[in-house]
Amino acid sequence: MTDAFVMSYFTSASEALHLATSADGVSWTPLNGGAPVLRSEVGAGVIRDPYIARGSDGRFHLLATNGWNSTSIVHAASDDLVEWDAQTLVPVMSTVPFAQNSWAPEFFIDPDTGLHHVVWSSSLHPNSAAWQDAARDSTMDHRIWTASTADFVTWSEPSIFFDPGYTVIDASVIPDGNRFLMVFKDERGDNRTREGYKGLRTVTFDRPGQPFSSPSDLITRQPAEGPTLFRAGGGLMLMFDLFLDGEYAALRGDGAGHWVAVDGFEGAPGRGTVPFSRSPSMNFSDSKEAQLFEPEKPHHSLRRVTDATTQSHERFDPIMKLSAKRLIAMGVAAAIVPLGLTACSSGGSSSSDTLTVVSWKGEGTNVGGMPDINKAFEKAYPNIKLDFKYVDSASYDTYNNPRLAGGNAADVLMLDRAHMLSWSKQGFLADLSSQSWVSRMDPALKPFNQVDGKTYQFNAESVPIGLYANTDLLKQAGIDSVPTTWDGFLTDLKTLKSKNLGGFIVPNKGAWMGEQLSLLLAAQHVKTDWPAQYDAGKATFDPSWTPVVDQIKQLFSTGVVDPQLSLGLDPNVDGIPQFEAGKWAFMVQGSWALGAVTSAAKFPVTMNAFPGGDTAKAFNFVGSGWGINAKAKNKSAAETYINFLTKPSTATIFLKAENAFSTLTDVPSPTSDAFAPISASQKSGDIVPSFAEALNAPDAEVGIQKGIENIFANPTAPASATITMLNSLVKPTALN
Repeated sequence: MTDAFVMSYFTSASEALHLATSADGVSWTPLNGGAPVLRSEVGAGVIRDPYIARGSDGRFHLLATNGWNSTSIVHAASDDLVEWDAQTLVPVMSTVPFAQNSWAPEFFIDPDTGLHHVVWSSSLHPNSAAWQDAARDSTMDHRIWTASTADFVTWSEPSIFFDPGYTVIDASVIPDGNRFLMVFKDERGDNRTREGYKGLRTVTFDRPGQPFSSPSDLITRQPAEGPTLFRAGGGLMLMFDLFLDGEYAALRGDGAGHWVAVDGFEGAPGRGTVPFSRSPSMNFSDSKEAQLFEPEKPHHSLRRVTDATTQSHERFDPIMKLSAKRLIAMGVAAAIVPLGLTACSSGGSSSSDTLTVVSWKGEGTNVGGMPDINKAFEKAYPNIKLDFKYVDSASYDTYNNPRLAGGNAADVLMLDRAHMLSWSKQGFLADLSSQSWVSRMDPALKPFNQVDGKTYQFNAESVPIGLYANTDLLKQAGIDSVPTTWDGFLTDLKTLKSKNLGGFIVPNKGAWMGEQLSLLLAAQHVKTDWPAQYDAGKATFDPSWTPVVDQIKQLFSTGVVDPQLSLGLDPNVDGIPQFEAGKWAFMVQGSWALGAVTSAAKFPVTMNAFPGGDTAKAFNFVGSGWGINAKAKNKSAAETYINFLTKPSTATIFLKAENAFSTLTDVPSPTSDAFAPISASQKSGDIVPSFAEALNAPDAEVGIQKGIENIFANPTAPASATITMLNSLVKPTALN
């Protein structure tokens, strides 16, 4: 009986368990025609980063990631990789305060105890929303965690397994003589820059809980992740993902820290790295050669899809790998190759009378009125079968990018400006310039929906950011009204402080709030054409933003805001609850929070323009929109759906649910007593679009956040230091 290697993997299209076999660990053949052999029945309904190995009991044990932000992992066991026991969710991080995730679990066995030591990467953060924001900046602070189990039923408490003093993910461990070898990803830096870290290192240790050796130098070029160690050809093999290049690469190791390219891979060593090109023999990583298929409807036909491992898909999302392979070296009889599994799955493609829509609004805490809107659409158009799918924002790119690349994405896609810029540039979005609703859009917002003069989305909302005021607390201090000038604002803050009343809370943990404050001040001082001038290389942050920096510094120098306190407070965990409890007179926040705040507060609340100069102004966050897939199966129905969304009655449902301004000239914005002041500012022209959104650089917001955070961390540093940082962090970006 001939042994073989078996690779467990998933694709972004299916997020299920796939298997492939190899005789040499280099050339791979997918099993089951490339279709999934097992789908998740628990938790988030996905199997990501699947890892399989034999346990102490001789059975195959599957571990997998349960989703982007789950603190549980998936477990299942099998005797033959065909029939599987019931799947279970193991809440490995549920007892750890502020745990946000548990990614890429694997296990190794302690030969002294027979225990399975499961390792995974987790990040701790007191606020989930801020943790999600960190994904855009690659600043999630991960460590490798562990728990042990004898039977995958009873588990020890989780603890940190490996902490080199910086963020790390993707640990893979293998016995190596009398010790263990572990490879991991140094997660510092930015995937997109291909500089600094973001590559693989190794350490060794004798037994679990004993000291690690010093981490090696980087052994791969950057960025690389998803490592898997196994033995083949009498030595160590390391396979890993060069995800921005859409490639998988492999190294052979001698156990003494020396790594060389696997035969068949081309390239020459560079400084601590081994650059590779795609191996002709590694045909699993090319969907066209491997002929991968994905099952669609239960007991129905299969359709061809572009596998998530093609060269282009990883470039869409450099933060979270979309299709990490987990290679497992184990003796498996060649007889398992013809598994003969039945293709059976949920989901399906659209027929001529079916309209497919995907959105990050529609369920949970992000409903946006979509259930009511869709019900009304189905009533108005009974001949169109609506297939509406909600995908949470954290998984949105992972879900859509491979489908867009494969030509099988939904007909209608929810967008924002960043998605519109990216997807239109890649040819994934249809030109909607001829649609009748284009002429009804607010002229000031048209640039946020266009590229090179062509309209690619209907922007459905404009969300104001402004100053929340506790009018009861103001009255206690003898202040009759919300200030409308900067001098008046400072005077009121000093008055509140003199009476031992909370003035202005600026919770800047995570750096988001500092950015919002700077954008509110920029609405007062920065000309509306500045973003275009900046991206054209005709302007910098100096002198336009110097008054912005000076005023933030003035809040600190006058003692009305404590920068160190601000850095320790989270906008959602601390800021909103403290304001709702009546501890502060003012805070900055978006209109999306207004309904919840007014319901929770036992005092009148108003939302106002920000008093940043001689008048009060605010800015709008240009929010969610809708576009049509350039390869829509049902383009006519897609156009009908978006036209329906622009109808005044439909648009009003969405705007009320979002507490947002209308983007259509013939649809009034909803209002309330709390919303009335900011609404009046909108009508008077004192609200401008977000300067951060108007910049073309996709990471402009991150750059502004870092630059403004410097003022909080170094309040006495000259304004020029922050301006210099902003100029270096935000890159001028032309769309052409």
